[in-house]
Amino acid sequence: MYIMAAAAVWQLMPAGTFRAASPRRAALLALFVVSGAYLGADASIAVIATEVHHFDVAHLGFLLAGSGCAWSLVGMWTGTHPANARGRFLARTTSGTLLLAVGFGLLAKSCGLSEGALATGEFLAGWTVCGVGIGFVYLDSMNRAFEPPETPDGMTD
Repeated sequence: MYIMAAAAVWQLMPAGTFRAASPRRAALLALFVVSGAYLGADASIAVIATEVHHFDVAHLGFLLAGSGCAWSLVGMWTGTHPANARGRFLARTTSGTLLLAVGFGLLAKSCGLSEGALATGEFLAGWTVCGVGIGFVYLDSMNRAFEPPETPDGMTD
């Protein structure tokens, strides 16, 4: 099944995307990987929170809202301050990806801790940091991937 899904994605993406053959293809690849990591974690974060950390509904609400609000706030800022220059784009997406890695690290570390306020706080902080990270990466990558360049690159045909 996974092989079929990978083959379908390979066919759906523009040619050269998985080789990052152009700046737009590289942005699309980054968007695909980072969004896949974040949204994949998002699909299981509530289950982990309730099963591992025994979150009740109120804590679960804070957890889910924290990351979403962080993504929204950072996304609003990046929307008004787009990283149009290549250097700014690379700096912002690298920072966002590193924040995602730190957030995922905090989530993993909190699952190894014994129950208590420290584990709960780390879990909440980790998922919120993930929201900040995806906020830095997502909108600029979308803009870079879908805005047609001055010189045609074969993606807009």
